[in-house]
Amino acid sequence: LNDEAVVACPPSAAYRFRKFTRRNRSTIMAATLVTAALFVSVGGLMAGVGWAARDRAAQRVAAEQEKSQRQQRISARVETLLADVDRLAQEQRWDEALASAKRAEAALTGGEAETAVNDGIQTTLRELEFVARLNETRMERAVVKERGFDRDGAAQSYERVFSDFGVDVDSLTIDGVITQLKQHPRISLAVATAIDELVDLYRLIAEEDGREPDYELLHIAQVLDPDPMRNRIRATWGREETPELQAALRKLVASFDSSLHGPVTAYRLARTLDRAGLRSLQEQVAREAQEQFPGDFWLNYELGHELAERSEHAEAVRFYSAALAIKPNSAATLNNLGASLLDQGKLEEATNCFRRAIEFNPNDAEAFWLRAELQQRAGFAEDAFRRVNQACQLAPKHPLYRLTQARLRAKRGQIEDGVRDTQSIIDEMSHSTLVKARAEYQLGNLLAIGQEPDHHEALSHHMKAVDLAARHVASRNVDERRMAKDILVDAHLAISQEIAIGDFQRQREVVPKWLARATELAEDYIQNDDGDGLIRMEIYRTTLAVYSLLDGNVDTSVAIE
Repeated sequence: LNDEAVVACPPSAAYRFRKFTRRNRSTIMAATLVTAALFVSVGGLMAGVGWAARDRAAQRVAAEQEKSQRQQRISARVETLLADVDRLAQEQRWDEALASAKRAEAALTGGEAETAVNDGIQTTLRELEFVARLNETRMERAVVKERGFDRDGAAQSYERVFSDFGVDVDSLTIDGVITQLKQHPRISLAVATAIDELVDLYRLIAEEDGREPDYELLHIAQVLDPDPMRNRIRATWGREETPELQAALRKLVASFDSSLHGPVTAYRLARTLDRAGLRSLQEQVAREAQEQFPGDFWLNYELGHELAERSEHAEAVRFYSAALAIKPNSAATLNNLGASLLDQGKLEEATNCFRRAIEFNPNDAEAFWLRAELQQRAGFAEDAFRRVNQACQLAPKHPLYRLTQARLRAKRGQIEDGVRDTQSIIDEMSHSTLVKARAEYQLGNLLAIGQEPDHHEALSHHMKAVDLAARHVASRNVDERRMAKDILVDAHLAISQEIAIGDFQRQREVVPKWLARATELAEDYIQNDDGDGLIRMEIYRTTLAVYSLLDGNVDTSVAIE
């Protein structure tokens, strides 16, 4: 130490730290490494959290952009489809318009379209489904018109469809109905057409009840559909059938151009001409329009109906077939086509039509009923009875189905049941006089068969049928007039048979008078209302059969063709 003085002091912190590190070098190095690793990890984690947050924000922005772009694509697609709906609606192609609207709805499955677009498609669907129900009701009315005269039921169907759409035509004021319906301009023509049909139903119901028709609702159609030609046609409604009215309609036809005014107007004009008794002009207008618009369902259907009414069944089949090509799933068209084929004796083809109608609509009572009538004609009584039972299960209150059921029940030997069921239809107050006339005629027939026929009672019911049907021979409604004349001819022939078979006085004097009157009615029916010429054959057959039962000489000239 060079004899130098030693300065002593306590060890410093630095000295102790150095001593400690030298003694615990390995441990300290390990701890340092662990700590460094920890700091690195924490730093990485913090950096990752920051990057993740930035990524999530970027993803949100990207998702929002993608959603916005998807919304724009969906909205553009839907708007294109809605524009197509508007075009189809303007062309009155309602089935295609509804299909296009449903495709637009399918495009909204993700629920990501703009709110206004979503609301627009729902409104459009509601309107088009309303039109579809109106058209279905119109089709039901077309069948009812020909087969059942259930006009109250058809009118109630229209009222129910309007009510479900939120428009109560039965209780609202005319202005109130107009205010509600004007909110839907896209479907105004279809709604106006339905109003026209409803007004026509109310007219027929009023005439049947002996009341003056009320045309107040027609103002709704005139406001919703301001087309000048159609409103000129509507202006003729409610006018008495006079030479002046017919002259006005002839003048209207002279100024009518189907290519200019379109199929809807042509159909309405044809129906109006029929109502005014101008049936040759009606067919002319309908045929010219059908040539211009061969793809219009209602023009083909109307021509089929009118030609079937005139017993021109080959032509009726042609137009019904055209209508069916336009609407292949129309059970009503299949039924009417089948009926025309049945009248031509084409049983297999008619059966196929009724079978297809049932396939398309298993609840189509009329198809079952028509098939029952066909099977009865073909001699399959049990099959016919089974089919009419199905019709009555589907429509238990329909009088014509029940009459067929009662008649077939009697043919199976259950005559008392058939008489009872037929009488119950007569006793029900709700049925029209024509339905009751048909029931009285049938009851007379049933009382005249069996082990103990009652010809006096049968004659009484046949006379009642004549009295009831005679009230409608001058009806302005051609369907009623034709049914009335058909019943009258049948009832007169039945009366002549009852008098010839039963215990009645002056048979040789009275029977020829009833036969002569049947002949007069048949000729009037054939000449003025397009009755089937085969009615003459039935008169000849009945005349010869009746005269063979009478003793002594009778005038057989009525039976000579």
